[in-house]
Amino acid sequence: DFGTWAGPVRIEPYAWLGFPSTVLPGVTVGEGAVVAAGAVLTKNGAPNAIVGDVPAVVLGERNRDLDYRCGRGYHVV
Repeated sequence: DFGTWAGPVRIEPYAWLGFPSTVLPGVTVGEGAVVAAGAVLTKNGAPNAIVGDVPAVVLGERNRDLDYRCGRGYHVV
């Protein structure tokens, strides 16, 4: 008998998930966070954190003063 464990996954603005990363149910990927390719995120990811490994651990932190612009200079809000 296999039960299910479900919950919403929340990916906040400017977060980036490498392929093939896994985010478990009920977990939030913080704003501006980066989840490395192949990582398994089992707990909420802090904003601007760089996480990787299985299970994911914090490997570093992104600059908080990033200016998000598309290729033609349009500002993304």
